[in-house]
Amino acid sequence: MSSENYRLTEEGERELHEFQKDVTMPPRFLEGWRYHHLTTLFWERLSIFVQVSSNLINQNKGFIPIQNKQETKEWLKSFLKRQNTNRYELAEQLYTELTECLQQEKSIDPAVLVLRLTGHNRIGLTSEQAAEKLEMTNPHYQLEFLNILHYMINTVSLTKNAFPLLSSLVQDVQKEVPLTLSTEKTFQLLQKGYLPNEIAAMRNLKMSTIEDHIVEIALHIKEFELNGYVKPDKQKRIMDAAKKTSAKKLKQIRDQVDDVNYFEIRLVLARNGGQKWN
Repeated sequence: MSSENYRLTEEGERELHEFQKDVTMPPRFLEGWRYHHLTTLFWERLSIFVQVSSNLINQNKGFIPIQNKQETKEWLKSFLKRQNTNRYELAEQLYTELTECLQQEKSIDPAVLVLRLTGHNRIGLTSEQAAEKLEMTNPHYQLEFLNILHYMINTVSLTKNAFPLLSSLVQDVQKEVPLTLSTEKTFQLLQKGYLPNEIAAMRNLKMSTIEDHIVEIALHIKEFELNGYVKPDKQKRIMDAAKKTSAKKLKQIRDQVDDVNYFEIRLVLARNGGQKWN
């Protein structure tokens, strides 16, 4: 192990080999950077929408909502008021959209999601119970659960006309720049003119954490100006070194451009990560 690289022990290699016999890693649709701000919200809205629809068509108003967040319940209340259809047609449409969405992709197991859903006279399983029922380890189940949610978010967002109800679950919160919440706070302070070291002090965070935030911002916000952090001539030399080595290993680049630090290299690579270097 070095400061930049880790290697599995022989025992770790054996465990990984056994794990990969039954598990595809990483799951095909898992995109944490892109959907981290939507995942929990999508699940909360979907699960309570299914529960409420199921109980309404069975004329049961005495159920306890599966989601406790007031904003989630208020969202559903407002959403239902805007629908120009009766409860039976709405429930049927929701069922149809869910079925079609989950059946479109053969690589996923709908049971990973369906077992968690609560309805009339039916309590959804916890993640631990679902994992046990599907004979998965808890970490494996969690990955597959996130994989299905990310698949659904991507599918219904791209084909809104085919999934008008499901796409509505995230339509009001879609945003083009998926920054983490902590990075977003740093970005807002940068826009107000605060310096990175000032932000670190204000937020009681390490400077390295603020630098991580700035790299994330450079990766996702193309309008973010780098010149205040890395001089243009350094940016050019960093990219020239990256092209020569055909690698993104920081040490190899720093060996060729010895007057830059790792933060500057990471920042430039984040901005230019989508380019073909060869």
